[in-house]
Amino acid sequence: YQRRVHGEALAELLYSPSEVLQEAVPRALWGLMQVPEQRDAIVASGAVEPLVRLLHSSIPEVKQGAAWALHGLASDPAHSQTVHDAGAHGPLMDLKSSSSPAARQVAQRALVHLAPHTDTPRPSSPVSNGPDPNDMTL
Repeated sequence: YQRRVHGEALAELLYSPSEVLQEAVPRALWGLMQVPEQRDAIVASGAVEPLVRLLHSSIPEVKQGAAWALHGLASDPAHSQTVHDAGAHGPLMDLKSSSSPAARQVAQRALVHLAPHTDTPRPSSPVSNGPDPNDMTL
């Protein structure tokens, strides 16, 4: 119960105009969503749409943090459709042209999970052992 409350409180903070919170909250959500039940709680809290909105930020660190959180949610088959329906595909495609290799990589990883829900060809999966939650820097 306590973790669910934290996820809901964090999701509410995604609406903050504070750039510090816009960068920190997706990272905190990423940490919580390592437990499958937390992903359910994060989606139920309404966090997906504000995370997609953060992909439009002018701040690269905010975009990348949001992409990591959306990747974490989309990697769960129970939530990939929700992430797609919230409009993540287009902004993640835009993020693939970032000057940051880390941002391009996380966008590609997220798009792999959204591919079954789009009409575009499935992007190739990056060669890696999975996401590195410590590699959220630009």
